[in-house]
Formats: sequence, structure tokens, C-alpha cells
Amino acid sequence: MSEKQAGFFSGWRGLVRRFPVAVISLTLVAMLLTGYLFTLIDDLRVNRVVNSVLDEQLAHLPNTALTSVELNPTTTGVSIIASVDTPQVLEPQTVKVIEEHLSAQLGRPVQLFMRCKVTKDISAAGSTNIRPYLNRDGKVSDVPLTSTMALLQQAEQVAREAMEDQDHIHLDDIRLVELDSGPVLVMAIQSPREPSAERVENFQKFLQERLQNSDIRVGIRRISTSEVSAKGPVILGAAHYGALDEGQRQIQTQIESLLTRLIMEKPHFYVQAIDAALAGESWMVRGLVAGSNVLSPEDIKALQDAVKRELNQQVALKILSRVELEVGEEGYQSPPIR
Repeated sequence: MSEKQAGFFSGWRGLVRRFPVAVISLTLVAMLLTGYLFTLIDDLRVNRVVNSVLDEQLAHLPNTALTSVELNPTTTGVSIIASVDTPQVLEPQTVKVIEEHLSAQLGRPVQLFMRCKVTKDISAAGSTNIRPYLNRDGKVSDVPLTSTMALLQQAEQVAREAMEDQDHIHLDDIRLVELDSGPVLVMAIQSPREPSAERVENFQKFLQERLQNSDIRVGIRRISTSEVSAKGPVILGAAHYGALDEGQRQIQTQIESLLTRLIMEKPHFYVQAIDAALAGESWMVRGLVAGSNVLSPEDIKALQDAVKRELNQQVALKILSRVELEVGEEGYQSPPIR
């Protein structure tokens, strides 16, 4: 060892002997800061990887947005709670796929929980105005929306536009099923009536034209619904909730009672509901009737004439007439309202 090196070590030993407590304290602080720095860097890396993977996976889901992420280290890995706005609750299999991607990217076990807040994004500007995927900061993600998800978003917008004026139809949900023969849009609707094959075909053609995709097919899944007020089953909302004065309310009751009596006088016919709503100078009347056969157009005209003759009121009558009866040994009865 040279004299210069010997002098350096001798001087350092002298400093240590003169300031032992300060040297040890500085060493401990340096070690703590180094450990904290490594932990901070690892946390930042984990946070960046988690957000990147979630953005990449959620961008393939329609109208979905990541709102927050909570990371909780465990003894073996990391527990993640990801909050998302989504039009439908995510399937467990979807969560499992995302969890496996996160585990592979982080190199440690991951337990993922998706906190789903169900939302619907509906544009007033039409089906071509599709909202892009937004990340946790509310910014547009660099991950492009897949063609399948774009098709689903556009189809839902078109469907809601088409059903906007259909008071008796409510679109609950829409899903896209990819088959070898092409995409099938399965729409769940609430409606008191079964849609005809002809109407479904017409809507399918309309959808194909609007989306410029002739391969799309449509399937309708009907959820049967009914509404009942204190007055009875609701067919015409205006008949139950409309503003009528005392005189008009009395005429309404007379029309409904007269038509019910005349129909029930026919053998094995049962009036399940009948509503009369004021429409200008006349009355719009709708009814549900079950019987051993259906009412004929001649029957409807005769009923309208009877109201005109006995009450001096003009009515436009339409009846949903079903061949349906409940039969027991005691005889015929009205079937349940469906």
C-alpha cells in the first residue's frame, strides 16, 4: 500500500473514531432510503403494468371505461380491485382471462376483482357517433376498438333509434354472437306482445342497410311484461293517468262498462282488460279479450255502433282477441292475463 493510500485510510478511520454515531446514522438512513426507493420503483412499475393490461383488455368491450384501480400487496402476490363503467356485468371467464394476463406480465400471482357499475352510453347524434374507449384518466386509449365491438355499439344505437317511437317495446339488452355463418345480434326486449317473424325480418333488413353489413342476423328474446294500476291492467296509459274532468271520467267509465257487458254476453268470451282514452272529439279504446274463438271485424263494428247509439260517443275500437280459455270440470273460465 502506498503512503497516499495509507494516509487516506488512516484519515477515514480517524473520522469514524471521531464521529461514530453520525456515521452509523447516515449509513442506516442510506439503507432505508435505498429500500424505500426500490419499493417505490417497483410500485410504479406494477401500477403501470396493471393499468396498461387493463386498458388493453377492456378496450375490446363496448362502452366500457376504467374508473379506478386499487392495488394491495399480499404475501404471495398482489390483490387488485378495478372499478369500471360497463353496460353489463362482466362474466367470470372475462375476469379470469384478464387476471391471467396480469399475472403473466407481473410475474407474480394476481387476484383480480372487477367492480362493475352498469351504465349505458346513448348518443343523440346517431349510430356513427361511437364513443372511444376511455382510460382511468378519462383520456382516449391508444388501443383501438375491435371491429366486433364497434359493430355491437352501432347496432345498439340503431336499435334504440328504431324503437324510440314504439311505446310498447323497451330494449333491455343486446349481445353479439359470432358464428361461422356470421354475426347474430340477440336483442332482449320487454313487450306485452310477441313480435312477428315478418317484423323481425323487416328490422333485420333495416339494420343491414343502416350498418351496410348484409351478414348481420337478428334474434329477438322477448321478456313478457304487464303493468297494473289501481284502475286495472294498463293497455292505454292515458286511460289510467290522463287528465280527465269529472264528466269525461264518467263517460270513460260508461264506455268501458258497456263494451265489457256486450262482449261478455257472447258465449265463452271474457274481457280481461279494456281502456278508453280521450282522443280529441272521440275515444280510442283498446282491449284484451279471451274466448273460444276470436272477435270478427263485424263484431268490432257492431260494438262501435252500440256505443254511438246508446252513449252518443264516437269510438275507435281495437281488441287483442285470443283463442284461450281455462277449462275445468266446473266449466270455462277466463285464463290468466299474460
